[in-house]
Amino acid sequence: PEPINEESTFSYLTRNVIANASRGLEILAGRYGDTEKFIKDNYQLRNFLKVNMYENKSVIKMTKQAEKIINKLYCYIVNHSKKFFSNNNKLKWGIERSAVDFIAGMTDKFAIDLYNQIK
Repeated sequence: PEPINEESTFSYLTRNVIANASRGLEILAGRYGDTEKFIKDNYQLRNFLKVNMYENKSVIKMTKQAEKIINKLYCYIVNHSKKFFSNNNKLKWGIERSAVDFIAGMTDKFAIDLYNQIK
């Protein structure tokens, strides 16, 4: 198979998370009862997160480092899948899905240690 591109990996994963989060918000809004109050509370929460999380310099720096590590791990695992997965697992779920699940199950320490070994 063709090697996976690191730049496209994070974009795909991010779009997937956003799509699923949006569906969750729609369900939550329905259960909330008062739609106007939900919209107001949701706006306040989003504004707080924007200021204190998404635009926070140290969070942005850590996020960029995490993206770099995850992208490198994903590409390495997919392109060297024989080191990580049995043929049965690859055939059942596919290399890409198996790599995503493997990374998702890693502790931060394990991911960083593996990244340092392969970089």
